[in-house]
Amino acid sequence: MRREPLGGGEDSGNAPASEDDEIGLNCSAQRDEHDTAQDLLIAELQHRLRNLLTLVQFLIIHTQSDTLDRYQSALVARIRCLAEACELIDRCNRDPISLAEVLERTLKPYAAVFEGRIRAAGPDVDLEPQLGLALHLVFHELATNACKHGALSSSAGQVEVLSGVDLDETSLVIQWNESGGPEVREPQHRGFGLNLLSKILGAAKVELRFKPTGLTCSILVNIS
Repeated sequence: MRREPLGGGEDSGNAPASEDDEIGLNCSAQRDEHDTAQDLLIAELQHRLRNLLTLVQFLIIHTQSDTLDRYQSALVARIRCLAEACELIDRCNRDPISLAEVLERTLKPYAAVFEGRIRAAGPDVDLEPQLGLALHLVFHELATNACKHGALSSSAGQVEVLSGVDLDETSLVIQWNESGGPEVREPQHRGFGLNLLSKILGAAKVELRFKPTGLTCSILVNIS
């Protein structure tokens, strides 16, 4: 007995795909691409949200003050600084952030008050958004500390921020130097700022030196 091809026709197994079939396949592929992109976006947002909540929790726990009002004021100021950094990162999306822009955005309010007493020099460097956020917070804390206790708390004090990269351009070196302020002594207890510097930059090497002539903060961070 001769067996017929399934479907009843001799050529049915080799029938060309119809235009409707091709459209269906294209739509399916487009849906798969859209779903993949959406999954990546959701994962990225979840990752950034976790990082943001971790930072907010750190701010709440480590902000210190002797009264509730002062605690609220300090906490609000730090969260506002964090919001400004997030705004900068959102504007840049996933693109690198300029170190010059981070410095300008962070120190411009202080430079407007202490005209001619804050200076930054060095080559511009592109930073990953997360590093840009961390440095924004670090510069804010150093500037706030300089206003309260350091060089900017006196009429003659100055702040100098120097930056550079190593020969193979894999590491960024930042030097925060204060001078002309009151005599500096190493604190007995680590406050919020010191905890922030040591934790938020992760694997970066951070060295604080409390010289009598002024605070110095050296930062070495990988940018490769």
